[in-house]
Amino acid sequence: MSRDNTAGSAISGAASRLPPDGAGRGIGCCLLRLADRLDEAFCVGFLTIMVVCIGLAVVTRYVLQAPLPWPEEAAKFAFVWLTFVGASVAVKHRRHMAVDCVMPLLHASLERVLRLTMLAVTICLLCMIGWYGWRLMQISWVAISPSLSLPMGYVYLAVPTGATLMVIRLSGQFWQGLHGHRMDRTV
Repeated sequence: MSRDNTAGSAISGAASRLPPDGAGRGIGCCLLRLADRLDEAFCVGFLTIMVVCIGLAVVTRYVLQAPLPWPEEAAKFAFVWLTFVGASVAVKHRRHMAVDCVMPLLHASLERVLRLTMLAVTICLLCMIGWYGWRLMQISWVAISPSLSLPMGYVYLAVPTGATLMVIRLSGQFWQGLHGHRMDRTV
């Protein structure tokens, strides 16, 4: 029976930062575990909102013949948040797409430098995305969504939130790479 290495590496990406079970029972360890799982819980919540809203829209439109105006908009907003928070989860587990056919051909030190450079460039780009997303969010508070009557700032807040979460995750990977830890495939 063979074990799928991709699933194991996804789990070990998050688990490597946490002490083994039974160790570190303090409040700091509990907060770290909570923060490490909170973004995934939000993704599950946003996905649940999407499924419920789309199901409700289908039932009210085709079964009851009385469509509601708000489920489609709520599903769209949940999808926006799922996209940006989910991108952070993908960074945490190092699951973004990468073309790394050249990396195995490089010397280990050159590969490390290249990976650190890619991380630094990605962090800079995400900082720019976060900054402009913040600015967009600030000017969009006056716009109101048609069905839910929510300020659009709540929707656009997903951009700087997701960018900030990704910068935090990538900064941790960058820091580990600087201090000689093994650098697996990154963004």
